[in-house]
Amino acid sequence: MPISINGSGTVTGISVGGLPDGIVDTDMIATSAVTAPKRGAGAVLQVVQKPVTSAYAASIGSTETVPTGFFKTITTTTNSSKVLILVNMTLAIGQSYNGSQWKIRRNSGTDDTTVSGSANLFVGDAAGNRDQATMAMQGPLMGGSSASLNGFSCGTQFLDTPGNAGAYTYFVVFRDTVSSDNFFYLNRGFNDSNNQDQPRSTSSLTLIEVAG
Repeated sequence: MPISINGSGTVTGISVGGLPDGIVDTDMIATSAVTAPKRGAGAVLQVVQKPVTSAYAASIGSTETVPTGFFKTITTTTNSSKVLILVNMTLAIGQSYNGSQWKIRRNSGTDDTTVSGSANLFVGDAAGNRDQATMAMQGPLMGGSSASLNGFSCGTQFLDTPGNAGAYTYFVVFRDTVSSDNFFYLNRGFNDSNNQDQPRSTSSLTLIEVAG
């Protein structure tokens, strides 16, 4: 088929691969013209983050509790998208309890941190009556002084497949597996006295949409 330049300004007759290499450069591609499907699997489509710089302390028993503000919503753009979850926390727990744990959860919708009905993500296999958690912890100073317990950095990464395109809220829940309360401290130490040796620190929840 011969190449024709039509009166309307269109060109016909060019076959696939008919243009010389390099003729289409970055300037010729319109802004946002390369859609998610064209970028291919593994491409980063968007990144959102919830930084948490405030201190949090709570007495928590066997009821799962979401730390104040520790959640983030992402609206995926394709049905095949995956969400890479990056959790980083500076966390301290009470000194004398066993069975303290946290896990990451997902809910459908915007800013919905309702624990009931949410999906557990990246937890250990079921094994009898053992609870399933993302990370289980024990008081690091059992039986000792807790005056200088400042916390430690912990976190995880997980590639989630939420399903259809839409809004999803990811969050962290804390829980103590015994009925008596345990204390969880985020971005602060156990004592939290007004001294240089009791620093305030940071945590974050980062969500990255990855093309499926």
